Amino acid sequence: MKSLIDRRTFFVGMTGLCGTLWIAPWVRAAEQVALKPMPRRVLGRTKQEVSMLGLGTAPMGHAYVGEEIAVPAIHAALDQGINYIDSALIYDDAQAYVGKVTPTRRDEMFLITKTWANTWEEAEKSLTSSLEILATDHVDLCHIHNIGALDPKKVLAEKGSLAYLIHAKEKGLTRFVGVTGHFKISFFPDVLNTGEIDVMMVVQNFVDCHLYDFRSAVFPLAKKHGTAIVAMKVFGGRNVEGTPAPWGQYPRPGPSQMPKDLLPDALRYALSLEDVDVALTGVYNGQEIVQNAGWAKEFKPMTAEEKKSIEEKGKQMAADWGTRLGEAG
Repeated sequence: MKSLIDRRTFFVGMTGLCGTLWIAPWVRAAEQVALKPMPRRVLGRTKQEVSMLGLGTAPMGHAYVGEEIAVPAIHAALDQGINYIDSALIYDDAQAYVGKVTPTRRDEMFLITKTWANTWEEAEKSLTSSLEILATDHVDLCHIHNIGALDPKKVLAEKGSLAYLIHAKEKGLTRFVGVTGHFKISFFPDVLNTGEIDVMMVVQNFVDCHLYDFRSAVFPLAKKHGTAIVAMKVFGGRNVEGTPAPWGQYPRPGPSQMPKDLLPDALRYALSLEDVDVALTGVYNGQEIVQNAGWAKEFKPMTAEEKKSIEEKGKQMAADWGTRLGEAG
């Protein structure tokens, strides 16, 4: 709690009236939310204890929100007990923002990056760049980024990106190896069956479960290998000025694709799925982090009836959302 108060200097401003000190309302709320512990879960076979709520930095990075917003937001996440910090080289400024925090708080992070690469050479270049930008000598997890947009044969080749990440793990550049995906579910089994994947992150919410059925198609296989499962797009992704946006497009801060009144239930649903270890939510600022942390700290698992009910609601919404992330198969 002391660290949060010490860092108020990130958030305060002068009103100009008699030099009165002003503190943003969400910072005051943060201090109250921080009094409650963030629940942790064991991340599959990694055996690492991580916060069940993860911080997604893509929206802040793609929207170029600036250090004055992003750096305090990352500090706020750590203050709330969120140690699962997800980033990627292609998230524009995201890793640079995280790199402003790692010099003083690296030991509080389970730090993730990703490599959008088919080959050993591409993956090596990507991870080397990420480590430099993140200002650290290693990450805790490096994913093969969005396998559906890659060539699995090249990824799994002798000089493929997976072979490089295994090498990087042996060299201590990453502690664990993962894979992520938004679509092309059929690309996952061969990668998982290598037995080298420690963590898998896929789209998972009560609407997209009707469009991208990762749960029945690959969750059992991940479980067989002890591979941890992280849910992303928990709120369906971020929109731009109310318009549904394809994955990876966050030019300006906008609302979640999920209606605002359903956000708490969406997070609760993802965390209630028995095979999910972490629910990752992408944010634009510290206020959203505190909001999501508050919901996570009040988490109570949904009953089977509650999950069935909200999935029925999601089925009705799925027709409007469509397979906007790419081909499911």
